[in-house]
Amino acid sequence: GLCFLAVFSAQEVAVRQALRPVSAVAPGSRTGRRSEPKGQRAVRGAAAAPSFESVFSSPLGKLAALVGDKEARSVWARIRRGEAPRARDDAAGYVLAPINSTQLADSENFFSVEAVGSVVERTVANDATVKLLVRLRDGQQVETVLIPPLPEREGAIRAKNARAKTTLCVSSQVGCRMACSFCATGRMGLRRNLAAAEILAQVAIAITATSSFSMPPLSNIVFMGMGEPADNAAEVRSALACLTDPKRFGFSKSKVLVSTVAPNPDAFAKLLGDARTRALE
Repeated sequence: GLCFLAVFSAQEVAVRQALRPVSAVAPGSRTGRRSEPKGQRAVRGAAAAPSFESVFSSPLGKLAALVGDKEARSVWARIRRGEAPRARDDAAGYVLAPINSTQLADSENFFSVEAVGSVVERTVANDATVKLLVRLRDGQQVETVLIPPLPEREGAIRAKNARAKTTLCVSSQVGCRMACSFCATGRMGLRRNLAAAEILAQVAIAITATSSFSMPPLSNIVFMGMGEPADNAAEVRSALACLTDPKRFGFSKSKVLVSTVAPNPDAFAKLLGDARTRALE
């Protein structure tokens, strides 16, 4: 069958009745899939995403039921600033709202970024690109990459479509089964899918990292890291809903892109939430 690489904006990935055209992306581009983290081996039959409770994957209504509407808004305001989701500020007299413990078994880990994933290695390239190696709760590792704006050049006129904001390249799987010839991750094989919370934790970690590395605020998200998003469509769609929710991460729908090699005819329907795929044939 025909294999091609296409990009969707989050707006296009939303549930709708008509499919929009997609644009091509060159294989092996700077935001292409990354190399295999050290020390990992493919595990057959381990593709399912883990199931656990996290602030990142919980609907806003559930969070409000746990801590109240005001605190729920404060939690997401702190996440957007790159801060811990729940943190006391004794100097300012800020006290955390009590948690409805009857609805939450593990409140400490529920609000913890580190309980989902933590950075174990940082690599900075000559062009200031920052690669973060993130260890997940089961010991598996994925890479997420911060790409800085194109530098201003004396006497040069920046094209209107030139990259001028910080971009984050996120992973959707540990490894990948597609084995694309241009992609180092494809040689790993597929370990497992990422849960939506693990995708979103990469974004929270990256927001904090932009400040640490004196980069402009994060503006663009591209699903061009490890994995094939269409093979993990349910978790990717859940992550997209959170990323583009104005009350949660609040990224513009036009600034969130999903890359796929379209592994089968149903891939577009899975990502787009639309049963009709003839428009793409």
